[in-house]
Formats: sequence, structure tokens, C-alpha cells
Amino acid sequence: MCTISWLASQEEMLICFSRDERNERAQATKPELFSTKRGESLHPIDPDGGGTWLAVTEYGEVFALLNEYPKSGSFDKDGLTTRGQIIQMLLNQEKDIDLDAFFDQEQLTIYPPFSFFYLSLDTQRQWRWDGEHVLQRQAPNMYTSSPICEVVEKRERLFEQLAPSSFSELNLFHQGHWPEPSVESICMHHDIAHTVSLSKVHIKKDEVIFEYLDGQPCTTRDITTLTIPRK
Repeated sequence: MCTISWLASQEEMLICFSRDERNERAQATKPELFSTKRGESLHPIDPDGGGTWLAVTEYGEVFALLNEYPKSGSFDKDGLTTRGQIIQMLLNQEKDIDLDAFFDQEQLTIYPPFSFFYLSLDTQRQWRWDGEHVLQRQAPNMYTSSPICEVVEKRERLFEQLAPSSFSELNLFHQGHWPEPSVESICMHHDIAHTVSLSKVHIKKDEVIFEYLDGQPCTTRDITTLTIPRK
């Protein structure tokens, strides 16, 4: 269960990503600076799979990945490759890689279902792999994944009702508890899972900023901020 949202103007863009995980999952490492074939990048690492769910490059490209859940409610992950490796693979490809070819249906059968977002000032796209088919479309301004359909529907309605139109309003959306702290709220609270981090990527004209709130966004004071020049 995760939620991504974004707003953009002509010269800057803000992407927010709330990561929801089960309580027993290992704590992710904070974002660091990495040198890759795609240039310098900033991203955290998930120690359970060795991959990541969010990265930004010095060119102002954001790669984001959310788990998807089949309508059947379950799937067999035995023998499948962890989804977190997808962003790592892209960071080690040349910048002119054809993403449509990369997300070819035949190549994705080794992964569990996921949604991948490519976001920049010029391009905002989503690829959704449901385990059988790939759907590619213009990226919506907010997307949430959950095995509970009612949670998805309520979060989508909330975003439509609040209609955040500024970076500060988008930030409040991710730290909020509408209608109350629960499995439905974007800052999720539940007995077996909760929002473990909030990432905020700010793409500006001359720099890229990654702000990482490690812990429940409504209470944590553990904040890491990294900045790299934008090319």
C-alpha cells in the first residue's frame, strides 16, 4: 500500500511518495548519492530486496514503483524477481533507453504486478503490469495501491475533493489523517502496517532536492535532505 502524487509548473515539480509497509519489514536505508550509467542519482535502499521504490537523477528524472495487487487477492511470488530491482536496472541503462521496449510484456513475466512512474517536467507516464498485461498511459496526478478496493476508492475521492494546487497542500495531503488515522488515511495507521516514510522530490530549474521523512510522517523528526545540481 503506497501513494504517489505530483504537481508541476513550467520550471519546477514536486513529487510526494508515501510508503506503507508491514510492521515486520526491515527499515530502509536513507537516501544516498549514487553514480550510475544514467548519471548521479539519489535514492534509498530496501534491505529486504536490495532495490528501491523511488529514485531521482541529476537530469530531473524520477523513477517510482508501487506494488500492485491482483483482483484475485493473491499470487505466487515463488521464483519471481523482486520488483525493487527494476529501478536499479534502469539507473544502469543509458539515458536514451526506450522505456516502452523495456516494459515489454514478455520481459515482465519474471516480476510480480507493479506500477512504474516516469516523471519529469516534460514527461509523466505510467506503466501498469498486472501479471498478464501492460497498460501504458499518461500518469495521473495521484495514484494509490492497496489490496483493499475501498481504500483506493476513498483515497481517490479525497484527492479529488481536496484538489491540492500548491506544493504545501500536496505535502499536507500526504501527512493528513482524513477522515481519521486508519488504514484509509494517506498517513496510514494500522495494527499490522503503517506509513513508514514520506519522500518528497523537488525538481527545480538548477537543482534536485530529495527530502526523506524516516518514520510515520505525522510524528517523525528524522529528516534527511540531499541536493544535487540539475543538468
